[in-house]
This record gives sequence, C-alpha cells and structure tokens, in this order.
Amino acid sequence: MAALGWLLNLDFAGGAAAVETGAGPLDRPMRRVAATLINRAWGDPITLTSVTPGTYATATGTATESTSTTTVSAIVAPYITDERRDFASRSDLRVTIPASAVTTAPQVRDRLTISGTEYHVVSVRSLYVNWQVATYALRVRK
Repeated sequence: MAALGWLLNLDFAGGAAAVETGAGPLDRPMRRVAATLINRAWGDPITLTSVTPGTYATATGTATESTSTTTVSAIVAPYITDERRDFASRSDLRVTIPASAVTTAPQVRDRLTISGTEYHVVSVRSLYVNWQVATYALRVRK
C-alpha cells in the first residue's frame, strides 16, 4: 500500500507526499518501479496529445499549432470529495503517468483521450525521487 501511495503522491494522512532532494542510489530504480507498476499492474492505455503552439497570423486572426500523439499507460482516478472541494469541476480526474513514458513533460495545453473522451490538462505536478522525475500527476478536465 505504501508503494501505491508514493506512486499516487499520497501519504495516507490526507496530504501530499514529501519531496526530498539530493542524489541517491535509488533514483533510477524507483523510476523503473513506477513505470513497471503503472505499465503492468494498474495502468490503463490513454492517448496523450502534446500541443506545441505555432505562429499567429494577424491577417486571418488565427493561430496554428502542431500536435504529436502517443499512447501511454496511466492510472486514472477520480478525486475524492475532500480533494474536490477546491476544484471548479466535478469531472476532474487525477492521471498519473510514468516519466519514462514521455520524452518531454506534459504541459497545461496538452490533451488526453481516456476511453474515447477528450480531457484538457489543467495542472501538472512532477513527482520526484530525489533528483529525477518518477511520475507526472495531471489534473484533467472535460
């Protein structure tokens, strides 16, 4: 249970897990543990669409964007009532993906497709094991 709590960034006392700093021998193995647990045990496939803003055309008043899409395994969970009190939408979900599954960190402008429904990334938290990002915790909204 403690391993799952670390993975979801919970300390089972109601708050966020502490983030420690300093390089350690467990940095790389813990990244692999996170990826293995999400990919093999609890993860569901989702589609992450990374959006890169393009240029703004003043003549037409439109902006272009480029996208790249990748399928990753993720843990998708609703927020519990106590966590939801600060959010504007009840449809918000917590999505945890392993850092090793993506080449760049997810951004607020990115989109996720979960079970055929598109969500927009509202916030991104990088969850560290010492100096390396092990997972990304995304808050997404329809």
